[in-house]
Amino acid sequence: MKNTEEYIEFVKEVMAPFGECEFKKMFGSIGIFKDGICFGGVMGNVFRLKVDDTNRADYEKYGMEAWQVPGKKMKMPYYEVPIEIIENQKSLTEWAQKSYDLAVAKKKGKKK
Repeated sequence: MKNTEEYIEFVKEVMAPFGECEFKKMFGSIGIFKDGICFGGVMGNVFRLKVDDTNRADYEKYGMEAWQVPGKKMKMPYYEVPIEIIENQKSLTEWAQKSYDLAVAKKKGKKK
């Protein structure tokens, strides 16, 4: 399924309280960036945030899994944000912050 402009606008609206984010087209999806660092995306009309060992359990508790690239066996570390979290602005901001923080830490780790 392709991303729709309506869904992308919806994600922009729910993410607005998190601060200024840039939504960029990349590899047939949309990457969500803050201060030049990708921490989320819209893939196949699904809102996803970056996940690692520090926040994976939060997503798995809701039955969410890593995004599987369509037509490939490869999975990416982006998990669907549960609707319960999207509908709770405080929780969504906390989850977005965790994803942003881990993306920042990962980027810093690559510069060594």
